[in-house]
Amino acid sequence: MYFSKWVLYYIDENQNTYVHGGYASKSGLGTDSPDTYMWDRSLWEKAKSAAPGRKFLKMTKMYNKVFIGHTRIGNTTPQKNCNVWNLDTGGGWEGKITIMNVENEAYWQSDKCSSLYPEIAGRG
Repeated sequence: MYFSKWVLYYIDENQNTYVHGGYASKSGLGTDSPDTYMWDRSLWEKAKSAAPGRKFLKMTKMYNKVFIGHTRIGNTTPQKNCNVWNLDTGGGWEGKITIMNVENEAYWQSDKCSSLYPEIAGRG
């Protein structure tokens, strides 16, 4: 019952979008498979390769901000390119857990997870 209530993505009243992995459709959210929303990393790759100063990608222009995770970036701080925020800071590995106030983009982080849970070997 609990799992049947999960959503694959969420769009708030300010057109901010939240998705675990990413999406691939050029027309935005709503047409990709569940696997894409969970595992796809191409959205972040496209945002990273965009020209400096670009405000959005074609596939993200209908949203204010797009927040993704599950796209390990190798950094322990959130990264933003275009209007895409990558909040995966390695909490499931050796990095940190991050939370963000999406209105002002301020964020807070835990200590490195390896120091919080030293008895659990990292997956890195």
